[in-house]
Amino acid sequence: MDLAATAPSLVTNRDSDVLFGGPTPMNGEALVSMLLPAGIDRKDPLVSPLYADLSKLPPAYVQAGGAEMLLDDARRFAERARAAGVKVELDVFEDQQHTFQMMAGRAPEADEANDADAYVTAYADTASCVMPGAYLPDRAALHTAMRQLFAGPLAGARGTYEVRSIRYLGSEVAVVISRGVVLLADQTDPAEAEPWMDTWVLSREGDSWRVASFHSCPEQA
Repeated sequence: MDLAATAPSLVTNRDSDVLFGGPTPMNGEALVSMLLPAGIDRKDPLVSPLYADLSKLPPAYVQAGGAEMLLDDARRFAERARAAGVKVELDVFEDQQHTFQMMAGRAPEADEANDADAYVTAYADTASCVMPGAYLPDRAALHTAMRQLFAGPLAGARGTYEVRSIRYLGSEVAVVISRGVVLLADQTDPAEAEPWMDTWVLSREGDSWRVASFHSCPEQA
């Protein structure tokens, strides 16, 4: 929302944000410089919607995690949209991380049990997970995120999956592409949910396979 990085929560939530903050925070300045050409004003409405004319927006529903560094971007966007006459509903989910919704349904058994320990069992210690707006560098970070999600709004979420392809890179590594649909606790019809395409890199450990890397994105990007 604000590439000028003026949100107070960038500082106040640094320790609680396991994706962008924590003991080894992401270099946000380097990320913005990589994506934004030199000479572009970071408050230009075309790159920072927080500074745009919001009066012509349709009704908006905004979700944010209470532990994420971008929390105040969501709050300020909602405030400015309301001030411009837009009907806005803002939900802040306490103790949740950035894009926490993306982690729903990745392990049906763990979803049903609300068990973060069970969820991460299939992942290697150094497994990395990448989703839109979220990067989890290892299994410990994944476990932390899932424990918070299962205790909050994603309780009871479940997923269905269809494997599209399996490609072996030798005898020890496999790449799996799957299509999945995540149903929240109050959803029963898969047609209600947005489908996702997932890429799994699996590595063989003895007689079993473990997830070495995972990437997910919407089917319709």
